[in-house]
Amino acid sequence: EWALLVGHTPGVTDLVNLLEGAHVPDALPPLAVANFDLGCEAWVELRPGVGTLRGVMSPRRLPDAG
Repeated sequence: EWALLVGHTPGVTDLVNLLEGAHVPDALPPLAVANFDLGCEAWVELRPGVGTLRGVMSPRRLPDAG
């Protein structure tokens, strides 16, 4: 299953920190994508610390298309 959540900083950074049970040192940059594995089968099982952050991609890390 996949889910896409769209939001604004600092709310999205706070959600990443809550799901990971850790602290992302800086706010996520604009247009960043955070990839998670969630250790639950249903939304009702979602709790702080249940996620594993697999990576963050931001436009700055993409190759120059020019």
